[in-house]
Amino acid sequence: MKAHKSYRGLPRSKWNQLPSCAIANTLPEILCLSREFFNDERNALQNVLHRSWEVR
Repeated sequence: MKAHKSYRGLPRSKWNQLPSCAIANTLPEILCLSREFFNDERNALQNVLHRSWEVR
């Protein structure tokens, strides 16, 4: 799972610059990462929503 870490925090535009063979080899890690990313985004969104409700 070494490759997994190297993609953390890498902008999507940078992924496009990587060699396609590297992309293919690390696709499972990228999919896993994007799933984590979307979960983080959703959690952040929910936190914001909860906070906005608390303010009211």
